Amino acid sequence: MSKKRSNQSKKRSIQSSKCEDAKNFYDAALNSQEDNDDQQALSYYTQALDIVKSIDDTSQDIDQLRYDIFISICDIYIRQYNLTVANEFVEKALQMAQKLQKKDEIAQCLDRKSEIRDLKGDYDGALSGYRSSIEIKLMIDKNEGLD
Repeated sequence: MSKKRSNQSKKRSIQSSKCEDAKNFYDAALNSQEDNDDQQALSYYTQALDIVKSIDDTSQDIDQLRYDIFISICDIYIRQYNLTVANEFVEKALQMAQKLQKKDEIAQCLDRKSEIRDLKGDYDGALSGYRSSIEIKLMIDKNEGLD
């Protein structure tokens, strides 16, 4: 029995270490992104995602990190006007936001999707997406006012 606990403890320690490594790559990516070094940022984000994929734990912290990475990658591809890839990453971010049930992050994803539609010339689709985002944001503000 104690051997089983020892193995579980080691596994948690390894998972925790991997999570820290992924967060470190994410932080490095943010710094590179702020310095407008998109290629280096993408490299760090990719390394962070590779580590996250190897983590067995599907905790909210890991899903939150996935969301943060996906939305950040999306922003780079929007800036580079690679809208197809940007859309792929915003969809992944949206899935994570929905899984986490975070309305503010769902609204952020809708904003990005709308920006992509706008850049593609789909102005009606962009307007519809922005309206949906605003509705969510107003609902969040209304609910916060009830606290």
